[in-house]
Amino acid sequence: MKFSFISKVKSLLPVILLLPFIIPGTICSASSQAASVLPDAEARSIIQCVDGYANVAGDKKLKDFRHEAVSAAKRRAIENSKRYLESRTKYKYEIIKNRYGNFVTVLDKKDYGIEHKKRYHVRIKAKVKYKLKNSIMEESAPLTVKIWTNKKKYTEGEHISIYMEGNRDFYAKIVRINVDGDIVQLLPNNYRQTSLFKKERTYKIPDEGDRFDLKVSPPFGIEKIIVYASELPLSRINMKTIAKGLYKYRGKRQSLDRSVRSALPVAKGQIVEFYEAVWNIRKTPH
Repeated sequence: MKFSFISKVKSLLPVILLLPFIIPGTICSASSQAASVLPDAEARSIIQCVDGYANVAGDKKLKDFRHEAVSAAKRRAIENSKRYLESRTKYKYEIIKNRYGNFVTVLDKKDYGIEHKKRYHVRIKAKVKYKLKNSIMEESAPLTVKIWTNKKKYTEGEHISIYMEGNRDFYAKIVRINVDGDIVQLLPNNYRQTSLFKKERTYKIPDEGDRFDLKVSPPFGIEKIIVYASELPLSRINMKTIAKGLYKYRGKRQSLDRSVRSALPVAKGQIVEFYEAVWNIRKTPH
């Protein structure tokens, strides 16, 4: 009996020894690759709808009450964002200013005016930017979506493949900004309308269902690939349908950045994470 047991163990030993090498390679290789990617730029923000109030007293003008109510809503947005980040993540963060030197960007505003002859009421959709010390691909970390290509420089005639992976389930739009500034949405498109992506799974663009390829052609220079990602579905932005089922945005990137965020269907009292990453590639004639 003893000899039989030892023989069985010996026969199973090669399989047991192989398991640690086979399983990690098939499950973790894509996530390891995503974790090593460093975006050329990223932008993190908290988006929320917040109410602000101002007591109606004295001989102030309506615009003064309105301004006080908006200021109160902005303060509340910052407080909510800090509270959320401190409870949601163990990683160090910093609230940062926007391009105009403000900590809060008002994406939308609804003015309710004076209520019950006592207070002025406004509701804003606010964006509060923040940054992390490190970009971490753990599920417990804030939403992070890596986007990359297999190299940074391409020559005329080569084909580009884009890869994407997130640390949590997410909704996303992927756009390409060429050297001339034209903005084309690659995904979702008319033939591949995928907008919800699963965590720790690597997606490829173009892939099955797409009817376009990304072949390098003039103009040459730096091209940007951008992913906009959120926990909520990203509403469809007004774009023109072009060849191969793709969509073209008619405005500038700054306008698109704002439109994607402001269109989020954020409910009152809801805190939503939003993430944007940029990956640059260089196209050359040779």
